[in-house]
Amino acid sequence: MNPIDFLLNSNTDRLSKRWSLLNDCESQLLPCRVPFENSIRDLSPAIQGYETRQLRDARRYVELTRMSCDVQDADHWRLRLVEAALCVEQGDGNEAWHQLQLALSWRNRREQDLRLMDALPPISICDWLVMATIALAVDKIDTAERYASEAVARVQKDATLCSATVLRDLRADAMTVFATVRLAQRRFAEAEMLLQLAYDAHSLVGDLEQMAVDQILLSDVEHIGGSRQNAICLLFEAETILDEQCDLTRHPRVSTLKQVIHQRLVDGQRPRNLSSSATVSSN
Repeated sequence: MNPIDFLLNSNTDRLSKRWSLLNDCESQLLPCRVPFENSIRDLSPAIQGYETRQLRDARRYVELTRMSCDVQDADHWRLRLVEAALCVEQGDGNEAWHQLQLALSWRNRREQDLRLMDALPPISICDWLVMATIALAVDKIDTAERYASEAVARVQKDATLCSATVLRDLRADAMTVFATVRLAQRRFAEAEMLLQLAYDAHSLVGDLEQMAVDQILLSDVEHIGGSRQNAICLLFEAETILDEQCDLTRHPRVSTLKQVIHQRLVDGQRPRNLSSSATVSSN
């Protein structure tokens, strides 16, 4: 038995808890961003709807944009992923998974057509992270781990193609998503280590929203371990980042993240996506 397994098995209370990505609250905590910026189309109305939590309107705008006749293949794929990510934001993991399957089927058909084989770029690091998040939303944990691993492989492969700052941020994003996979697998010590590394890396590049995400997820780890006070402190630290360093013009997730924090605090410092394994079926 390796040291991490020993530490986890020595705490039966931690092993009795199960973490899942989605909960029954209004706002969901995604470990990665909705990839609006990946599209070459102007999605400003959708982004505005996202900022104001008009998620249905935001998703409808993206759908209509995708269905327009002048959308290129590469952007069709990206818009599909935005739609699926917005479904996760709405708490509808099944629809997000359905949308992802439609996107993958469409992509496979296009790639099999030799005339179109060069029309689609490779699946990007950001794409793999969104796909992993969607898989987590429906508790397909092995698939989520595979997608997250693909993201890490792309980070290593693209090391010479990105600036140092962008590469650090992408690597940190991959750590955050991988940490949520480890949370879902109940490998809490590894999740905590990855989240601390991700927070440090996001701090270096000034990615404030993701710093708050890392802190919120670390609070989940602390709560699972029985450290309620530490969990609450981490939530307040995340809120301080959002209140004192972020603004809505540059940080569209602020409102959502603050709602997520308040939900965890109001709900007796026990996130509703943490439940006993006795009441939740295993993956």
